[in-house]
Amino acid sequence: MKFGAGYWSMAGTRLRPRHHALLYDEMIRDAQAAERLGYSDYWLVEHHFWYDGHINAELTALGALAAATDTIGIGTSCLLMPLHDPLRAAEMAATVDRLSGGRLRLVFGLGYRDEEYDAFGISRKARAPRLERSIELLDALWGTDGPIDVANKHFTYTGIEARPRPLQQRPLMYLGGFVPKTVERAAKYGIGLQLGPVISADQGRELVARYHEAAAEFGTDVSGVEIGICRDFWVAPTTVEARRVARPRLFHYYGETVALGWKLFRDPDGELIYLDRPDLLRAYASAGVDAAIVGDPDTVGEEIMKLRDAGFTYVQLRFRFDSQPAELIHGAMELFASDVMPAFAD
Repeated sequence: MKFGAGYWSMAGTRLRPRHHALLYDEMIRDAQAAERLGYSDYWLVEHHFWYDGHINAELTALGALAAATDTIGIGTSCLLMPLHDPLRAAEMAATVDRLSGGRLRLVFGLGYRDEEYDAFGISRKARAPRLERSIELLDALWGTDGPIDVANKHFTYTGIEARPRPLQQRPLMYLGGFVPKTVERAAKYGIGLQLGPVISADQGRELVARYHEAAAEFGTDVSGVEIGICRDFWVAPTTVEARRVARPRLFHYYGETVALGWKLFRDPDGELIYLDRPDLLRAYASAGVDAAIVGDPDTVGEEIMKLRDAGFTYVQLRFRFDSQPAELIHGAMELFASDVMPAFAD
C-alpha cells in the first residue's frame, strides 16, 4: 500500500490566518519533508475566487516543486479540467513532467462551484462532456505520432502535435470525486481513482466493486491502476493529543472553507446549507470531522487497514487542512512514517 501527502491548498481559516509569503515557502518545505520521510507523492488542489488565496495554478506550483524535489511524485488532486483549455493544460503538464524527470500525476475533477464556472464563462452543464473530451485529447496527443485534428462540440484544433511530450509515455491519471458516476467514468477510460475524504470504508468498498464491474462492462484493463482515497488525517503519540490538535481545526475548516467557501454542503433536497441554518451547518461540519482518521499510531493503523481491506491501494493523507505551523505538520508526518507506514510495506 502506498501513501501520499496532501492535498495542499493554501487553505487558511480566519481562526488561524497565515501570510502567503510563508505558505508558498512552506509548501516547498512540506514536499521536501514528505520526500525525505518516504511518502510516494505530494499533492496540490485547485480552486478559484476564495478569500484565503486557495491555489489556483496547480501546474505552475508543481513546476516549483519539480525543481525543489528529486524523487517524490508531484500531482494535482484535483485539476478542475472543465475550466481549462485542454491543449494548453497538456502542454503545461508535459513541461512539468519533463522538469520533474517523469514524476507528474494528474487527478482530474469536475468542480461544482457556480462562481468558478460563471467567472470563466463556461456552462456548468457542460462540465462532464468537457472533462471526457479533455481526457480523450490527452490520450490522443500523447499516444499518437504526428499531428492530429480534433473537432467536437467543445473543442476544435487542427494539425496539433505534442512537443515536447511528457517524459512518461502517459503520466499517471486518475479521476477524483465522491459518486458512482465518477467511478464509472474512470473505469471507462481505464484510469485510476482518488475518492473524497468523507467516504467511509464501507462506502468505498461498494465504489471499488462498482469500478471493477464497470471496467468489465467497458472492456477496459484496470489491472495496473491505483485505487486511492483521500483522508483528513492526524497522528500523535496519544489519541487524546491527536484529537486535541486536529478536531477543532477540522471543525473550523469544514464549517468555514468547505461549507461557506466551497458551498459543498447540501441537504437531501439539494439546498445549500449555510449560515441561515446553523444547527444543520454544525451537524454537517461535525460529520466531516468524524470522518477523519485521528489518533495514536495503533488507532490510525487500524483505520487504514479497513481501507486496504475495502480494496484501496493508495491513501492520500491530508495533514494540512488549514495553516498549521510547519513543525507541527512535519512531526505528524514523521510519526506516521516511522510507526505506521512500515506495517503496510509491500
